[in-house]
Amino acid sequence: MESPTEKFLSHKALLTVTQRIGLEMSEKDLQLLKKNTTATPRRGTDYIDITVKHSPREEAIRLANAIAEVGVEREAATEKKRAERALEALDKEITRQSDIVQEHREAITVIIHEYGIPSMTDTSDTIDIDFNPSPYNQAKENYEQSRNMLQKMKTKQQEARTLLKTPRTPITIHQLAQ
Repeated sequence: MESPTEKFLSHKALLTVTQRIGLEMSEKDLQLLKKNTTATPRRGTDYIDITVKHSPREEAIRLANAIAEVGVEREAATEKKRAERALEALDKEITRQSDIVQEHREAITVIIHEYGIPSMTDTSDTIDIDFNPSPYNQAKENYEQSRNMLQKMKTKQQEARTLLKTPRTPITIHQLAQ
């Protein structure tokens, strides 16, 4: 877990910030900016105060606001990537379950081709007397259970997909520097 300082004041983040506001800085200047900038969590809240000591004052304000904006964008991008990975995992899970359903369908098909569909009635023309319906019943039960599980998974996945695709803003800017 990154601390606010690491999250908002990484070298890459500060480089993006300075480029965004059109401020050219050397590596030494970036290190000085990082040294003169703090991102401190407010105790008892989710707020983070960003303070930039820089001259002139207007540039310090622009830097502080840009740091906040870049932080928001980077966190949103991280959240989007996490959601995409979660969606991929859900897709793989559904694919695995679909494969299981297919395997059970094939097993029951083999039994049906070999023996026909058994009937639980007493008429001799619908069931082979030598046929044991137990493997058919087990195969049919396995198939139905795996198919029902797939349907439940698809329903749950659809709910999860909806939540994951809903745009989220993990960080919001409550007050810009003035």
